[in-house]
Amino acid sequence: SDDAKCSEWIYELHPYYSIHTRNETSHEGNQRKNMDKPADHSGDEEVLNFLQSKTILGIQDHYPFWKSWNHALWAGKPVWACIGSNNCHCHHHHILLDDNIHNDPNDGAGGIRTPIELRGRGDGEKSISGYQSLFGKEALEMHGKHLIRVPTVKPLMEEDWFIRQIEEARWNLFLEEERQK
Repeated sequence: SDDAKCSEWIYELHPYYSIHTRNETSHEGNQRKNMDKPADHSGDEEVLNFLQSKTILGIQDHYPFWKSWNHALWAGKPVWACIGSNNCHCHHHHILLDDNIHNDPNDGAGGIRTPIELRGRGDGEKSISGYQSLFGKEALEMHGKHLIRVPTVKPLMEEDWFIRQIEEARWNLFLEEERQK
C-alpha cells in the first residue's frame, strides 16, 4: 500500500552544488542537488525545524523519486499541516504553490504531512510520535489551505496573484481551525 511505502521514506534536504563545480555557483546561477553528499537535514522534525527557521524557501523535489512512484502525492514535495494540533512543532502556515497540484487523490506535487498524536499522560496534553502522509479525500481537502495550484500564465498577468492566493489560504485555514473549536 502507499501508506506502507511512504512510512519508510525519510525526507532529506541535501546541499546544492554547481553544475560546473561542486563548491561554486556558476556564472549562470545553475545549481542542482548533490545526492552524493549526506543530507544536511533528515527526518520530519529536523527538516521542519530548518524550514521554520527561514521566512521563504524554494525547495526542489527529487523528480526521479517522485516519477518512480507514479507521481504519488506522498512522494512529492512535503508540506506540513497541523490543523487542530496544539503540540505540533509546525508553527508556520506551510503552503506549496506549484503547477502540478491536481484535483486527483493519486497524482500531485504536494505530500501533506500531519502529526500522529498519542494520548497524554493524564494531564490532557498529547504528544507527537511522528508524522504521516494524507491520502485521497483528506489530501484533496488541503487544496486552498496548504496546496495551491499555480496556473502558469495567471501570475504573470496579475501582479498580486500570489499575495491573494496566500491570503485566501490563510483565511481558509483560519475558518477550518474555528470549525474545530
